[in-house]
Amino acid sequence: MKFLKYISLGILLIPWGMQVKGQVCNPDVTVSTPVLGGTSQTFQASNTITGTSIIQSGATAVFDAANEVTLSPNFDAVFGSAFDAIVGGGCTPNNNLPNDPYFSWQWGHQNTGNVPIYAFGVPVPQRVLGGTPDADANIVEAWQITKGSADITVALMDFGINIGHPDINSGRIVDGWNFIGNNSNYNDITGHGTNVAGILGATPNNGQGIAGVDWNCLIMPLKVSEGFNFVTNQRQVDALDHAILHGADILSMSFGGETKMPQEVEDAYSRAIDAGILLLAASGNDNRASLDYPARYSSVMGIGAMSPCGDRKSKVTSNSGSCDRDDRFDPGPWGSNYGDGLDLLAPGTLLPTTDPQGALGVSPFNIYQSDATGDYIFDAFGTSMSSPFAAGVAALVWGIKTDLKNYQVRQILQLSARGTSNNQTGQGTIDAAAAVIMAQTYDVNGFLLPNLSLELGTAPHTFSPNSTLSIPFLVRSKGDVDAPASKLTYKVQGALGTTVVNIPALARGQVFSGTIAFTMTPICDGGGFDSRPYTLEVEVDGLGLIPESNEFNDDEHNFTITGLPDLVPANVSYVNNVLSFEVKNIGNARADSSINSTQPISLHRYYWSDDATISPNDVFGGTIPDVSITVCPNSPVIETITAAPVGNPNFLIVSVDYLNYILESDETNNIFAIPLNQAKKSGQSALSGVDAPTIQVIPNPLREDGLVKFTLESNSVIAISIYDIMGAKVRNILPNVSRETGTYQVPFHKAGLAAGLYWVEVLVNGNRRMEKFVIQ
Repeated sequence: MKFLKYISLGILLIPWGMQVKGQVCNPDVTVSTPVLGGTSQTFQASNTITGTSIIQSGATAVFDAANEVTLSPNFDAVFGSAFDAIVGGGCTPNNNLPNDPYFSWQWGHQNTGNVPIYAFGVPVPQRVLGGTPDADANIVEAWQITKGSADITVALMDFGINIGHPDINSGRIVDGWNFIGNNSNYNDITGHGTNVAGILGATPNNGQGIAGVDWNCLIMPLKVSEGFNFVTNQRQVDALDHAILHGADILSMSFGGETKMPQEVEDAYSRAIDAGILLLAASGNDNRASLDYPARYSSVMGIGAMSPCGDRKSKVTSNSGSCDRDDRFDPGPWGSNYGDGLDLLAPGTLLPTTDPQGALGVSPFNIYQSDATGDYIFDAFGTSMSSPFAAGVAALVWGIKTDLKNYQVRQILQLSARGTSNNQTGQGTIDAAAAVIMAQTYDVNGFLLPNLSLELGTAPHTFSPNSTLSIPFLVRSKGDVDAPASKLTYKVQGALGTTVVNIPALARGQVFSGTIAFTMTPICDGGGFDSRPYTLEVEVDGLGLIPESNEFNDDEHNFTITGLPDLVPANVSYVNNVLSFEVKNIGNARADSSINSTQPISLHRYYWSDDATISPNDVFGGTIPDVSITVCPNSPVIETITAAPVGNPNFLIVSVDYLNYILESDETNNIFAIPLNQAKKSGQSALSGVDAPTIQVIPNPLREDGLVKFTLESNSVIAISIYDIMGAKVRNILPNVSRETGTYQVPFHKAGLAAGLYWVEVLVNGNRRMEKFVIQ
């Protein structure tokens, strides 16, 4: 969500009592009429500046705001506010800065142009200094107004926090939890979580280490990762619900990826926003024009990294990139992701912060510079650091006025940002001072948003072809104001295009109900559905035309169409050495062998055989190649190939889809044999014309151990073996033994046989009988 900035008013003043880079000015003026930069305006105030150090009470003067007035162009004026005049050296030095020893390197708080520019292997004190003075987040200036409030709780979904770190006040840590071990031990040994926590809330002015952005907010560590045990979907859901239960106000997430989260995670984000939590997430470190999720979601604040020159931290090469020269890997020279979903930039490189004590954490790695104890690193980097920095500013803002809503805090951060809005910077670079000043006079009833939520009812998850899916839905108006008319859309990717349902205007608390229904017509019948899994995607206001407090207003329903094809040879003929047959689909779904290849795949084979079954002694005739084959029920595909006999065989055997490229409902009926002395007959079954006992594999397909069942019409000598599809014997089940007349069931074990197609061979007094079966 983006809030449109109103035009910034150039002012000759700065906010009352606020530090100006080491100086403090006396309160002098109350604004009643704005001064626009570059124009001549009549400026009325309780005191008026004439361009000198003289302040005239109750006067009115006209002067050039561009030349005679010191402007503060990034501040938005509020009528009736008191300001300090910057005139004729009328400001006095202010030395009220934290006494933390590494504060001078915290350029994100106060940038005087003395940033130690990155150089691999060079100690920080020996690095070349650089950066642009005043290219910071105005943290020191904001501290002149507020240092934060213990009424605000910031949750950090990360690697936990190093318990007992001397620069992280344990009294500020509340309701921490370890979602890996499901216990209260949220201790961080990896480092990332402690780095993040220090940026947010390391104890200022205690004579050691660094100063966090917020002095007083409470910190809730939600440990969802450790080492290479990265955050899972379920841990995210559990951590979000924990934050809701324990009253977090702000939640920062320093992780992400290019893929959208599954529905259950999005639903958890939505619950958190509805509970009043402000969500922030790192934009990602790949220097690409798209944000990682969750930062890319419109209801999550996407935070990118700012360089010490005030621009986006970009990839550094030998002759380009941001001024920090930070070319460390993530996994290559890193830069802050940008584009749609980016709200703001916050300091994100060369930042001193806390690290797990001693040799734990990231301090032992040579891409970081650390102090002698290993308790701190001097040059943390990545949008992982930018997100908690922005969360700290949000906490300062919310501490000013605790009855603000989460989306109002977001609006204040966006509208108070410095610079212009574009896809590189979002709404600009974060400005803590301007944000807390805006919060002081913000009208909590002046900007309220609607909130449309979507709830899908229940429906089956399994359907047969040509069934109708019918699912009820509710659109609920649960925002702070009435919701205007909107649109509900639904689609099934790759099968059903977008359908629009009009939703009327809804008063707060009002519900609109309806039903989504469509028939799943198969592709073979002119529809778009096949037999496979699908997802019905439903969304309210999917184009984001209505600004809402929570834009996670989508849902989905997963379902599967269960029909399967069944391929058999039909109308087989062999005349003048030309084999012709139909590949017929007698199942209830389309058969499709399409693969991502331009090379033909050999779907079908033929053999020359002495009997009507395929056996290892048969002569392989050849393959019938196809780039792909699609067979709809009742729409057979004709195959033709020249096939001269080899030797003097009795049968020509055709095997359709012999390697089972296509999943079928019956994979045992795709072999047909043609007696060569009856070549004009077609469709002869592989079970005909053989004087041997009937055999059966039970069950077929086989998932566990099985049985070979056969009947002997007389006393006989029998042997049973198993062959793979290529004709190699893989198991002897029964050696040559004598058996009397009767029906037998011989067990065999599946163990050691991979999934696939096999043959069982039964030799009875030298006569062979073979039967195909499948192991799954």
